[in-house]
Amino acid sequence: MAQVPDQRGRALGDFLTPQRVVAGILLVLALTFVLQNRDDVTLQFIGFQVTATLWFASLSLLLSGVLIGVLWTSRRKPR
Repeated sequence: MAQVPDQRGRALGDFLTPQRVVAGILLVLALTFVLQNRDDVTLQFIGFQVTATLWFASLSLLLSGVLIGVLWTSRRKPR
């Protein structure tokens, strides 16, 4: 299969790797999620009350879970 070079002489197939295609799809999905979840929500936790957008609250919970997972697995000793 012949590759079509772009303006800089590189082939388009060299630029569009599977990782970049997946990253592009995930970026579109993330932007869609943010744009559809811009409503304000009020979160209450141990007497604290915070108002934030729903997408920011969801992102905060996701990052908290990732951090807990990283800390949990880094404390285990390999067998």
